[in-house]
Amino acid sequence: MSAIEKLVEFNGGPVAVARALGGAVAYQEVQRWVKRGYGAPKHFQRLATLLPPGMTINDLFADMPDAGGGSSRKTCSAAHERAAV
Repeated sequence: MSAIEKLVEFNGGPVAVARALGGAVAYQEVQRWVKRGYGAPKHFQRLATLLPPGMTINDLFADMPDAGGGSSRKTCSAAHERAAV
């Protein structure tokens, strides 16, 4: 189970996550994240407030295809920089 899938399940589903993000994304977009296995990095800072216990923002980055499933810190750092832009 991907980190975004765990986050969405913990928060009560895609509609609840979309509402918690204050309309920044539609619930259909959250559903697409779950289907593909990772969320949109530009929303990770907002999603950080919804993380279940024991999960960090790095878990969201680790699921991204270019992150190599939790590879080096350098890769995660680069992903963080892209998300901040």
